[in-house]
Amino acid sequence: MARKKKQLPFTDQIRQAVADSDWSQYKLAKAIGCTQSSLSRFMSGAGLLHPDYLNVLADLLGLYVAVDSSKAQPVTPDQRFKSGRKPSGLHKSKRRRG
Repeated sequence: MARKKKQLPFTDQIRQAVADSDWSQYKLAKAIGCTQSSLSRFMSGAGLLHPDYLNVLADLLGLYVAVDSSKAQPVTPDQRFKSGRKPSGLHKSKRRRG
């Protein structure tokens, strides 16, 4: 009987994909619109990455993000961002009027 290959945790899959690519963490962070430190914390398992950034990251690395909706819990608008701010790359542009 063939053994099923064990699935790596997603952060491990991302670390492996980055190692196998020509991307540096800095260049990936710039490409997805977050800071290198945010990406580094996510890849080390010490932080979370906004889903919008995660989708772009997965696309750049040729990965697919699947969500297990059986484990999902509803999130209120107040809980969406801990700091109450949207991630830096997702703000609406503010034009200065002069």
